[in-house]
Amino acid sequence: MSPRHARSVRLPDSTLPLLLHGYAWLPDLLRAEDRPLVRTRLMGRPAVALHGPDAVPFF
Repeated sequence: MSPRHARSVRLPDSTLPLLLHGYAWLPDLLRAEDRPLVRTRLMGRPAVALHGPDAVPFF
C-alpha cells in the first residue's frame, strides 16, 4: 500500500484521528469530504459535523 493510499483510508471510527491530531482533525475531515455535513463516529457513537452558515442555528 502506497503512503498516499494509506492516508486516504477512512476509518470506521474517528476517535483515534481526533486524539492524534487534536482540533485540526475536524477541519481536515471537512476539507477532505468537501461537504458542509460529515457523518462519522466518535467513541463508537454516531456524530455529525457541520460548518458554514447552515451550522449557525445549532450554536
